[in-house]
Amino acid sequence: MSTTRYSPRTFSPLIRAGAGDSEVNAAFRHGRAVRLARGQYVLATAWKDAPPWVRFEMAAAAESLANPGTVFCGETAVYLHGLPVWVAPLRLEYRAANSARVGRQVEVFAARGPAQSLRPPPYRFGHRHRLVQAQAQAQAQAQAHGPGHIDNSPSRAALDKHGTGAGAGSGNDGGVGNQAVVQAGHFLTIPLPQAIVEVLATQPLQRSLVVADAALRAEFPGGISRTELTAVASAWPIKTQASRALSVLQLASGLAESPGESRSRALLIQAGFCPPVLQYEFSDDAGFIGRCDFWWPECGVVGEFEGRAKWAGDLVKDELQQWEVVHAAQERHARLAAHPQVKRVVHWVGEDLEDPEVFFAKLERAGVRRDPRRRVRAA
Repeated sequence: MSTTRYSPRTFSPLIRAGAGDSEVNAAFRHGRAVRLARGQYVLATAWKDAPPWVRFEMAAAAESLANPGTVFCGETAVYLHGLPVWVAPLRLEYRAANSARVGRQVEVFAARGPAQSLRPPPYRFGHRHRLVQAQAQAQAQAQAHGPGHIDNSPSRAALDKHGTGAGAGSGNDGGVGNQAVVQAGHFLTIPLPQAIVEVLATQPLQRSLVVADAALRAEFPGGISRTELTAVASAWPIKTQASRALSVLQLASGLAESPGESRSRALLIQAGFCPPVLQYEFSDDAGFIGRCDFWWPECGVVGEFEGRAKWAGDLVKDELQQWEVVHAAQERHARLAAHPQVKRVVHWVGEDLEDPEVFFAKLERAGVRRDPRRRVRAA
């Protein structure tokens, strides 16, 4: 999987310094530069002004340069491969070379003088990975089709397309040395399907469903199927985590078109709301109106997550002026509200999801019901 959101630009602000580099050391001592990793510095102003995503990328770059051969995993690997996550990861997750480094939260940020008040980068966190063999994945796929099934499951070579078979690696780390290491832009990571399943197995639903939905979207380069992810999850060595990952995969849908839609679905699932129809298409006498993010036909409610990316995409893709985008959205809303099937149209934004009860109240006022018996325990 070669596609990545990462570009070389994030390396450019980094300053590599040796022990005798007096100019960099002086800048560090006086608070004009901060240290992200051993020998890796960045100007304090560049760090202060960078958004969270760029700070995360700079921290990952510094870690890779300071410790060549670092293999990232978990949500860090997922992000470096280009899959969206809800917010910038809270930690740099890497494959630990030995048990002594597993689970340790290592703070490597250092600042002096006025730079001490700056926000630190994500801390480093080591994981130990047990071997997930391609043969076990193939067996899980065959079992999913029942007895008598002719085995058309991917071969070891096919599984190695995403690095899930045996391959490069080193170190005595619980068998993970026999797993492939793959390239994500400038970084080394564990195979992408394994990184995805690790997120599904360990992260809360509001983060894991974002990743699962994105992985299943048809337009994702290279394509990762539900069958492939199910096989990796079924062969996961920790059974409680395997069960959790499989549960998330059952809830996942490639129809969710953005992280905001996926997080909205996670909240709805956890609260016990009636499951909506995703991407339902509406038309009227004038023609096609559009695809709606959420549709509850039993109560006639349309739900729309309004993310900034949707508005910015319309401005760039169609070369429209801002007033044209606003006018088109208003006209679309009016046509939806006038549709004979629709009783209410509800809109929400990312800030609403930070206070779920506000989000839920919007839906309940519109007539969408929740049933405590349908609630899924918040993971």
